[in-house]
Amino acid sequence: EVGPDGEEIRELTIEDLALASDLDPVDAEEVLHLIQQFDPVGVAARNLGECLRVQAELAGFDDLEMAIIERHLPNLEKHNYQAIARDLCVPVEEIYEAAKEIQKLESRPARNFTTADERTLMISPDVYVTREGDKWTVVDNDRGMQRLYINDALAKRLLKDPKAKAYVGEKLKTAQWLMRAIEQRRKTIISVTESFVERQRDFFEKGPMFLRPMILRDIADQVGMHESTISRVTTNKYVHTPQGLFELKYFFNSSIRRVAEDDIASESVKQSIKKIIEEEDKQNPLSDQAIVELLEKASGIQIARRTVAKYREMLGILASSKRKKLFLRTQRRRSHAMNIAITFRHLDASDPMKEYATDKIAKLQKFLRQPMRARVILSMENKKHRCEAEINAGELHLVASEVGGDMYASIDSVADKLERQINHQHGARIAQKRGAESAGEFAARGSGPVPSVDE
Repeated sequence: EVGPDGEEIRELTIEDLALASDLDPVDAEEVLHLIQQFDPVGVAARNLGECLRVQAELAGFDDLEMAIIERHLPNLEKHNYQAIARDLCVPVEEIYEAAKEIQKLESRPARNFTTADERTLMISPDVYVTREGDKWTVVDNDRGMQRLYINDALAKRLLKDPKAKAYVGEKLKTAQWLMRAIEQRRKTIISVTESFVERQRDFFEKGPMFLRPMILRDIADQVGMHESTISRVTTNKYVHTPQGLFELKYFFNSSIRRVAEDDIASESVKQSIKKIIEEEDKQNPLSDQAIVELLEKASGIQIARRTVAKYREMLGILASSKRKKLFLRTQRRRSHAMNIAITFRHLDASDPMKEYATDKIAKLQKFLRQPMRARVILSMENKKHRCEAEINAGELHLVASEVGGDMYASIDSVADKLERQINHQHGARIAQKRGAESAGEFAARGSGPVPSVDE
């Protein structure tokens, strides 16, 4: 693997780290597991399974969910729930719900701690297409751009020096050529975009579904330039339109034949496929062949099944076997709804404050394995804002309170205290479980005959 600076990144094992830290490998494993429980939970995991397992342990996942994480991640990724159910000998409905819980875990724990998403790019359009009444206008985006110019007074003064005249003259010609090239590029982009507006009027007025077939040669002939020039001008150049931001290359589309109608652009076909999938029955998603038949029946579009599969993959849409949404009739651990009661004392009731407190407490449910019952009291005490909260979830009982100068701050503080208590309870339970396992292993190793004193 190569890092951002081009240097090779060597994969380290726990033995390498133990040796570098002068630790026993067994102790190094314990230290690593401790680090993995730091915020964000699951950081420093060696693989996806370990990352999810650490989060699941801290959240108190049950044995079924732990077994799926440890043994069936590939099947989980493929939505092969039937295989998981057969192997674990449980009803498939329980696998469905366990999968829902596992999907709440974070596969990349540090995702929200990065300064910027490497997939996110800030794009500034090169041209704008706007509409004023029935007229469409194309303008370049030159806001904040420094215009190039030659300081004539300085150039004349330098040209008076016989020794520098030839050198300065050559540089002036280069500068003038650069300025002309930039201006020509600007005019070409505007001219090409105006041709797009002329040829793709329906797209600009109605959207991508109405994009027409168009190739480089069409625009090259219209503006009187070579196809290679049009290709260079439209590469990595963007236009802002009423329909959104698009690369200029986006408008070049091959044609798809239709029965008894004009040809249609390939991009329009993609959008048609996307719309069909969005409107399909989520419990019975359409196969690629079914989409082929729907396209021909509804729009007269004749394409092969493999073309639908290709366009679907380009749109980032899964195959029908993986698109199926699972609606469960059973709820294993959700027999009762979460209940939160907010009470005001010596304080005027406020709907925004009540909603804020309810939302803050409700977010704690994701850390609990049982539906919670919560009681929150908001009151005034010696001109101070007091928030008290009590939560019951199964065997878990939590209490927290805070007094401050602002009720919203007190609510935030109580929610933070309760979350820390939940994490502490989960951590203590995991430690207790490990201690019991270690004691059992120790007892198993020491279960042999006890030597006599004589021996």
